[in-house]
Amino acid sequence: MNLRNSIGSLAAALAVACAALSPSRAAEPLASFDYLLLGSSFTASPAVLSVPKGLAGSIATRFEGDPATLDGTYVVARLRGPSLPDRELLGAPNQPLLLPPLALAGDYQLDAIQLVRDAGNERVVVLDAVPSSIPVRVFDDVLVTKVTSRPLSGDEIKAKGIFIDESNFRVTEFEVGLVLDGQTISIRAPVVVPRAVSATEIIPAAEIDARLATAKDLTDQLSSLVVLPEKVRTAGISVQGIQFQFTDETDGDLGLSVPPIPALLVIPGNIGFLNQFFSVQVFTENAAPAGSGLSVANIQANLVLPPGTDLIPGSSDDPLRFARVGTAKEIQPVLPVRGVGPDGKPGTADDVGRLQSGDAGQCEFLVEGLLEGLHVLNLALTADLDGLAAGSVRIKGSAAGSVLVRNPKFSLAFTHPATVRSQEPYEAAVTILNTSAVPANDVSVTLPTASL
Repeated sequence: MNLRNSIGSLAAALAVACAALSPSRAAEPLASFDYLLLGSSFTASPAVLSVPKGLAGSIATRFEGDPATLDGTYVVARLRGPSLPDRELLGAPNQPLLLPPLALAGDYQLDAIQLVRDAGNERVVVLDAVPSSIPVRVFDDVLVTKVTSRPLSGDEIKAKGIFIDESNFRVTEFEVGLVLDGQTISIRAPVVVPRAVSATEIIPAAEIDARLATAKDLTDQLSSLVVLPEKVRTAGISVQGIQFQFTDETDGDLGLSVPPIPALLVIPGNIGFLNQFFSVQVFTENAAPAGSGLSVANIQANLVLPPGTDLIPGSSDDPLRFARVGTAKEIQPVLPVRGVGPDGKPGTADDVGRLQSGDAGQCEFLVEGLLEGLHVLNLALTADLDGLAAGSVRIKGSAAGSVLVRNPKFSLAFTHPATVRSQEPYEAAVTILNTSAVPANDVSVTLPTASL
């Protein structure tokens, strides 16, 4: 602060002295004047500087006094610590004194903070700062972030407003055989097939026909020796071996024909289930030391989903995609990170956009799993760091998480009547068992009538 003192009139002191020497002139002063003292101060702040590694820190310097005193002056200080030798820093008075970015976390010291002036080849100290030494604490990161994920239940999918259509379902086709009275019956019938010496051997058509005829006779003889289970014999089912041949499907000159199948019941169909949806939670804390005065605001989290095998994001083979939310089918790859407000619930209107030291914020991404497996998510963070003497600084952070996509697995048991009558409808039932450790939502079974 300014200090202004008046020493009073020197004439009074001189008059007393003169009165002692000459009583007749004691009332007449010889001379009088005012002598004014103007105080000056030079301060530095904060008392303790906290700064994240890799970011340029700064302190504020302030001079108060006669502005003329600042002519030709500048600020000087010395920085020392674990990652650098003693280093001199220079700056202008009443301006932030910038520190270099420090790559190693630890305790540093800013010493001998002074306002100086050059006089010839010498440096003259005008004022020492108060305080003249400031501890500098370099810490690892401002934004400390954790990413977690969990699958959503069917009720949660609806509650969060996730838009669902046919593209969100996985469909698996199947064909089933029948089980008689709860017992699976296997029948093995030997088949004789002509063998060529090499795949490129050229054989006349007449010779091929002769070989096939011989092979069929042998197959028929062997089929007659197959012992069928009693239930198959009771049902009147005959078993005949079928000869298969390798051929080029584009070659239509061989004249091959598919042998008739007298009795075969095939039930094709498909089973569909909803893809897994995940809640990906981001928790971010302002890890600046308590009392540092450092706060962060405007925190934005950008979640980057992994690409597929073609390494092109957004293509058809990507293992994950963002869920579509609401009737507008909104996709949200970037979300604000906010602290919980007075109501104690995240995602409400009273959430806090600025995190002080030790405060935490969060946000939630909704992701849909398309391919089974463990998929890594990358998170990029940006924020404004406030509290440094140089002003607001844009900072970045990063984190990673993962999503484990597991499709459910099913066992299907069909119940079919042992006897059916021609042209009469009958009922068949299917029992579905989820044999996996993950829930299956909105499961359906379809039997295409045109394919039965």
